[in-house]
This record gives sequence, C-alpha cells and structure tokens, in this order.
Amino acid sequence: MDDGAALLLIVALALIIWMGLRLRRTVRERDRILREKEEMTRAMVDLEAENALLETEHLKFQLQPHTLNNILANLKTIATKLSRGMDALSSTLDYILYKGRTHLVCVE
Repeated sequence: MDDGAALLLIVALALIIWMGLRLRRTVRERDRILREKEEMTRAMVDLEAENALLETEHLKFQLQPHTLNNILANLKTIATKLSRGMDALSSTLDYILYKGRTHLVCVE
C-alpha cells in the first residue's frame, strides 16, 4: 500500500468516525427533545386538570347559600317594585276608563 492510499484510508476512517459521533450526538439531542416534549405534555395535562378543579371550586363558591340568599333578596325587591308599579298603572287605567268621564274636576 502506498502513502496516498494509506492517507486516503485514514481520511475515510476519520470521516466515518466523525459521522458516527455526529449521528450519536444528533440521536441524543433528538431523545432529549422528545423527553422534554413528554414532560411538557404531562405538565400541560396537569395544569388543565388543576384549571378544571379551580373552575369547579369557583362555581361552588358562587353557589354558596349566602350568595343565593342575596340573589333571592334582590329578586324580592325587584318583584315588590314591579308589583307597586303594576298597581299604580292599574289604578291609573281604572280611573281613565271608568271614573274619569263621570268625575269632572273644575279648573279652579
């Protein structure tokens, strides 16, 4: 074997070794990225579950008996005002329809 062929063989072996190392590093990097992706996916699932739990707790808090009592008190107040308004409207219409023609009021 002459020097040129030996040098070519050494260069080829060095290139093969370099490519093997490069491939190994690429595989390790790919594996690391896949592990990180799996960890992030697990973290996202955990966060979604925690978010659902917090939303449920928030709804429970909104439905506390005290809150419901306040809502009912507000509805009762509104209903009372509505009832008074309907009574006043009914009295006005009654006066216009039935009593307004027979009971005339002097301008003076």
